[in-house]
Amino acid sequence: ISFSGWNPPPRCRELVGDLAYIQVNAAESNAVFHVTATFDGFYVNASRHQVFNPEPSRNPFHSRTMVELLQKISPSFKKNFSLLFEEAARKEKEME
Repeated sequence: ISFSGWNPPPRCRELVGDLAYIQVNAAESNAVFHVTATFDGFYVNASRHQVFNPEPSRNPFHSRTMVELLQKISPSFKKNFSLLFEEAARKEKEME
């Protein structure tokens, strides 16, 4: 996860609510997702490496949080994020 080279949003996009553009590399598919952060959440936009298009992609996976979006676009992230919380809960119980 890193800030996209399309940052900062142009003024015309700030006026419609774009806050930042984020690039996500999915480990399991080597796919690159360009994500728009807005005041009400995140969505996959239609940008590509050489072409800026901040409009929602055909499958935008609109989500209220970045974690929720990552869980939608990356099955391995979803699985590993759940395992992380299970492990944290287990360790917390051991400390009681």
